[in-house]
Amino acid sequence: QLVHSSLKMLPYLDEHFAKYQNTSPQELRSHISWQIQREIFLGTLVSKAQSAKNPTDLVQALCKLVLSTSEAA
Repeated sequence: QLVHSSLKMLPYLDEHFAKYQNTSPQELRSHISWQIQREIFLGTLVSKAQSAKNPTDLVQALCKLVLSTSEAA
């Protein structure tokens, strides 16, 4: 109940989530879950790229990907 209520209130308390004011708590939870998964994936990928022998091209490509996905989000 507490999580459900929090998800109902969040769009009214934080302008970042304002676009979810007319959606269900399940949709907001799904959005937040997707964002967390994306951050974990990209963080792991960057970490592995940085430990590679010649990561320059890969890191540059990842930076472009992160910038393009942040603009879309």
